[in-house]
This record gives sequence, structure tokens and C-alpha cells, in this order.
Amino acid sequence: MELPKTAVQAGIYSTAKLIAKGISFLALLYFARRLGASHFGVYTYLLSIVFLIQPFSTLGMLSEVSRRSKSRTLMFFQNFLSTFSCLNFVSALVVSLIVVLRGYSLYLAATCFVAFIFLNTYDFLSKAHMVAGRVRYVSITAILERTLFSIMVLTFPKKTLFLFAAMIISYFVSGIYLWTNLKPKLHFKFEFPNIQFFSWEFFSALLFLAVASRLPPIIYDWRFGVATLGNFGVAAYVFQGVSLLVTELGTFLTLRAGRFKDRQFKTIKKLTILGAVLITGLVLILTPLISAVGTWVFGTGFTTAGGLLAIMAFGVASSLLFFYPRSKLMYSSPKKYGIAYLVYMIFAVFFALVAKDIFQATALGVVARYIHVGVSWIFADTTKISSRVET
Repeated sequence: MELPKTAVQAGIYSTAKLIAKGISFLALLYFARRLGASHFGVYTYLLSIVFLIQPFSTLGMLSEVSRRSKSRTLMFFQNFLSTFSCLNFVSALVVSLIVVLRGYSLYLAATCFVAFIFLNTYDFLSKAHMVAGRVRYVSITAILERTLFSIMVLTFPKKTLFLFAAMIISYFVSGIYLWTNLKPKLHFKFEFPNIQFFSWEFFSALLFLAVASRLPPIIYDWRFGVATLGNFGVAAYVFQGVSLLVTELGTFLTLRAGRFKDRQFKTIKKLTILGAVLITGLVLILTPLISAVGTWVFGTGFTTAGGLLAIMAFGVASSLLFFYPRSKLMYSSPKKYGIAYLVYMIFAVFFALVAKDIFQATALGVVARYIHVGVSWIFADTTKISSRVET
């Protein structure tokens, strides 16, 4: 497996993601300005709950599928379909229950339930196309979903309930497009439970990542208040958008990395180190500008968001540096892959609990990311390449 072809495909996919993210970026920022920090804090809290529970909708099985041969990819997803549907439904119930217990309305709980269902179905179908190398469909759908979402955000009433309604419609329509372009089509057969590809390592890794990235905002809501969470949430939205572009490129490379040898991994290491140095240098130079522009863009309702974004920007390079250990450990040592995420979770949650204020919490969150990357690199460098699992 040569890197140039893979890099071109990854570039196409990442470009589509960039366009898609750009389409929705201004729309959601406009929505945030109209809502204000407190209401956007509610949205951030609810979204954190959704993604915190998300690993239970697949139990990490899709990561195991990605690790296996592509020759029977659709059959793998065929076997997962009924199990996934049941897990997705039960997990959505948990999400709605948490929303109700938090004190929000039944309407909002029901909307979160449906949004959870369609979000995970969209991800499920996207993965089916991705592992089969069908980049064009996933790329087109990414732009379609963000465009629909943005149109509805701009036209719907500026309330959290309607924001989740926009998510539901955009994921539903995009999911239909993905489904109709699966060749051959998946056929629903009730075979539950079907967990033949369940992996404790991958499930644990997904769960640890979800806790590390989504529990801290919930802690911030409890410790610093919903308005502070709103400032953090809008800054995190921008940061995650930039970071996601880098992460998605890594996801595509990971799907091909099962056939990489030492030469490819050495190339990835050199390129990611160079890229991380350049990104960090650029962030250092632009820190005052990032803070000032962020404050201006977010508006007067978000007094600390610009400064928080400037701190978060130092974490972008960590996403790039994670390419190498992620692509190697997923195939050669899933156990070490999961342990590295456990380390990340421990530090991320601990830092969220002990930070004096939201600025220190944000800075320590960046530190936790680099601790995770450092541990992952140590594991990857001390792990021999193993053959890709074939079935």
C-alpha cells in the first residue's frame, strides 16, 4: 500500500469535510450569537451527553470491522444491522432519560432521542462506505448534510429544540442518500444479539475517548455554571471543527494502515512531526490575533470565548501527531491503543476536577491531549508490526 494514492483519497475526503464544515460554521456561530452563552451552554451540555453515550450504540464493533479484510465489508455490516439498531435504540433511551433527570422538558428529551438515532445511523452508513473505499459518497454526503443543517439553522426559530430538529432532518436525508447508494444494499434481518466482532479493546478505547472529551464539559457546567460552559462550548466548536479536519484525514489513513510497513510508518512520523512544528509555530505567532478575532466573531455575549479558543489552538498539532500511533496500534496492539485512551481519560477528568477556573481547565485539557499522544508514541515505537487480520 503506497502512501501517495491513499494521501490523494484522504485529501479529497478532507477537502469535502472542509467545505462542509465551512458551510455550517457561520450558520452555527450566528445561531450561538442569537442564543447567548447560557442557552448555548445548554446545547453544549446536551451534545456532550449524546456523544458520551454514543459508544454504546455499536460497542466498538465497527472499529473491529475496519481492522478486517474489506472483501466482505457489506456482509459485516449486514450482520451488524439488527444488533446496531437495538443498541442504538436502547442508548437513545438512556440519553433522553438523562436529559429528563437534568430537568429539561420532555420535548427536548424526545428530540435528543431522535437525533441520537439518526446521528448514529448516519455514522454507521458512512463507515460502510468508508471501509469499502467509496470516498465520493461520503464526501458528497458530508457537504449535503452540513448544507441542509445550515439552511435550517438560519431559518428555524433560534431555540435549542429547533437546533436538534435541524440535526434530525439533515442526518435523516443524508442517511437516505447513503443507504440508496450502497451496492449491494443491506437487508435487515433480525439477528440479535450478534456480537461476533465485539472487541473489549476497541469498545474500551471508544468509551475512554468519549469520557475524556465529553465528561469535562459536564463537569464545567457543574463547577463553573452554564454561561461559562457556553463560552467554552462555542470556542470548542471552532477548535473541534479545525481538529476534526485533521482527525478525519487520520481516520482515512488508518483504514489503509493495516498494510503499511516500516517505510510507510517512518514517512508518516516525519511528515506529522514537521506538520506539528509548523502548526505550533503558527499558533504561537497568531495567538493574540486568534483571541481578538474569536472575541469579535463570537460577539459580546461570549466574553471569554476568544481567549479560550486561543488556548485550545495549541492542541491542534496533537491531532496530527496522533496519526502514527493510531494507525499502527489499531492493527498491531489494540490493547495498548485502549490503554493510551485510558491514560487520556484519567488526566482529562482529573484536570477538569482540579482546575481553578475555565482558563486553567482549558489549558490542562490541552496538556492531557499531549500526554495521550506521548504515551501512544511510546507504545507504537515499542510495538512490532503485525499482519492485518483477514476473514
